[in-house]
Amino acid sequence: MKAKAIKIFTAVAMIAVFSLTAFLPVISAKADTMEVKSGVVAEKITPVLLEDAIEIEKMEPTYSMTDLTLVENKGYQEFRYLSFDVPEDSWVYMSGGFSLNNHDGASVHVDIYGNASYTRKVGEYGWGYWEYDKNFYGFLKKGTYYLEMKAKQSNYDDYTGNIDLYVARIPVSKVFSITQKPAKDGKSVKVILENRLAGYMSYVQYQKGKIGLSRINSRDTWIYKTAGFSDAATLLKNRNDRYSFSVKKNGNYTILVTDTNGSRYQKVVKVKGIRKNSRKK
Repeated sequence: MKAKAIKIFTAVAMIAVFSLTAFLPVISAKADTMEVKSGVVAEKITPVLLEDAIEIEKMEPTYSMTDLTLVENKGYQEFRYLSFDVPEDSWVYMSGGFSLNNHDGASVHVDIYGNASYTRKVGEYGWGYWEYDKNFYGFLKKGTYYLEMKAKQSNYDDYTGNIDLYVARIPVSKVFSITQKPAKDGKSVKVILENRLAGYMSYVQYQKGKIGLSRINSRDTWIYKTAGFSDAATLLKNRNDRYSFSVKKNGNYTILVTDTNGSRYQKVVKVKGIRKNSRKK
């Protein structure tokens, strides 16, 4: 599987035993049930479940505000409150766009919260006029997330058309699509990680041992491309959308993935396939 350039929508992880640790605190194409959350009605949506981030470019809208009319220079006029579940730690992608009318003066802003009272913001993004983030992506913990989506028309007359929201997730069990390949002589094992984040993958590193979650952002423990050095960690090269390393000792090895937004997640793989030499010398 070859990495591709990912189109941004403008119109919007032998047998391994894994030990899981998470980094951050974060869609099927229709809304289902309604929930009342802190005085607002949060409409439940379901993230599109992806195998690979390369599938993002083929997504259909997860949710749409249809047949809208936004009046120029009247501030935010349309609000939607949505919620979605992340049933397991996942890499989550969100974006948006316009359909029927790609109007230069319309803009949409989305605030993302990690609680039902809409007080713990975990991210935001927007698209259209004077909005520059365009999308949001990163690793989010298992839980329920809440969106405030608001739209306005700031310039170039009124807007009439649809506003589309795209939300998807890849479970970390897929992000860390890992296999172990023992050498024929049994003296080493090659650990292979498939690149499930496509163009959103920044870099991958590993080191021997079971590294605790409290050190995931330590610049003394892990390598940062901008700053921070580690004598123990090793950066891996992307070869045909795979990252790999070979080891000669059984035990725990921690793999850390960083996406192009700087969001990180780590997993421990236990290597058990190296045969001990029982011969006495």
